[in-house]
Amino acid sequence: MNDNINKLRALFFDEADSLFAIFDKELYFLDANEVFFKTLHLKKEDTARKHISEIPLYNQTNGQHDRYVEVINTGETLIIDDVKTQPSLGNLYMRIKAFRLDGGLGTIASNITDLKQAAEHFEILAYKTAHDMRAPLTNILGLIEIIEGEITNTIAVNEYLTMMKKQVEKLSAKIITQINETKKQNT
Repeated sequence: MNDNINKLRALFFDEADSLFAIFDKELYFLDANEVFFKTLHLKKEDTARKHISEIPLYNQTNGQHDRYVEVINTGETLIIDDVKTQPSLGNLYMRIKAFRLDGGLGTIASNITDLKQAAEHFEILAYKTAHDMRAPLTNILGLIEIIEGEITNTIAVNEYLTMMKKQVEKLSAKIITQINETKKQNT
């Protein structure tokens, strides 16, 4: 039974899309899955007895080493978002989850590049949409202020109402265009 469980674990470990790595209590490399080596352009023999600080994914921020030691000492899980790999690895954005594992450290790194790019695209889209909608709304508010001052002149009021209608139609068209573009991108 234990032999089957070990085979299943090994299969799961190597077939996962995430990067799994195991380090001892001094943070020296012990093992990793195939995705880890492939993503980081490493060979298993090149990582033997390497310290975590010598592996590109784990040496990106100051104080990261101390945070890993804290995980081993306290047992509290650590999640680090937006770890950017070195340009030689393709500028990937990774999320690292570190946890105590048998007195050492286990890590799971997930590629969040697509998620990060989608968030950046959304920010640009939101800014652009807000900017495009602000101009017609500002025009409408200005026309309302003019109408309030011209309330006795019905001819002028009708002209201003026509201008407001055009601004509202323009805003409506922009919203419809934005909705259609979003639908296209999501299909």
